[in-house]
This record gives sequence, structure tokens and C-alpha cells, in this order.
Amino acid sequence: MMLGSIGFAQVEEIELDSLAEKLIILEGDSTFQESIMLEEVVVFSPLEFKSYEDKLRYYILRRKT
Repeated sequence: MMLGSIGFAQVEEIELDSLAEKLIILEGDSTFQESIMLEEVVVFSPLEFKSYEDKLRYYILRRKT
């Protein structure tokens, strides 16, 4: 009879200790953080050129600036 009650036992949830959380410390900062704030990023579509010469001119101009 006792065998059936053992099979349905529930495992108690363990509370996470504050030390178990992963925190980040940034150089020059004195406090720990859970995440890092990043600046906005703009993603452009791939460049398409009508001809190889246009592509070549673009890369030459880009190298000069």
C-alpha cells in the first residue's frame, strides 16, 4: 500500500538564492546589473549595383572616406 503513495510524491520547489542569479559588473561601475543596455543598431539591406564599374567606383569612394 505504501508503494503507491511514493510514486505520486511531488518535489518541493527550491527558491533561488540571490547569489545563484547571473549578474554582470561593468568596468568602472560599482553595482551589479542583470543586463547590459545597448544603443540602437541600424541594419541596412545589401547593396546592389547595376554594373561592376558602379560597384568598383563605390568601393573606391568608400575607401577614400
